[in-house]
Amino acid sequence: KEKTGEVAAVLDAAKVGTAKRQAWIDKEFIGKGRKVLIVNPVAVQTGLNNLVYCSTAIWFENPSCNAIVYRQANGRLDRIGQTKPVRILFPVYAGTAQSLAHGLLLRKVAVSLQTDGLDAQSALEAAGAAHEDTLRDSFTFGKALFESLNEGDD
Repeated sequence: KEKTGEVAAVLDAAKVGTAKRQAWIDKEFIGKGRKVLIVNPVAVQTGLNNLVYCSTAIWFENPSCNAIVYRQANGRLDRIGQTKPVRILFPVYAGTAQSLAHGLLLRKVAVSLQTDGLDAQSALEAAGAAHEDTLRDSFTFGKALFESLNEGDD
């Protein structure tokens, strides 16, 4: 309250059932013009379209080291309708098991993005638009795409 001048909205999944979460966020967060929503990522991973009013997320709890929970919860903020730059913050204590778990989570997220074809480098490689040596030599995505599209125009 001292930093923002307001009381943060706390979405307690034990008190606000899944079916009522969107209405609760509309009333208690958006409706009251609050800027801070505290929530576990598991509680907002699916079904909520009104979190585009948030532009910053601070995940204080490791979402079960589950890449899908992490991606879905972050996707509630960064989606069509978002008008502000989105920041996702995940504070961890360096040199602890929490730091190791966070590193594991980020590796899982990277693999899941590659598997889903959402990682630009992997998508180019899968489409045959880039070769490993091209990417290894630090060619940018745009340059690799441009060259791929212009092959055979000589």
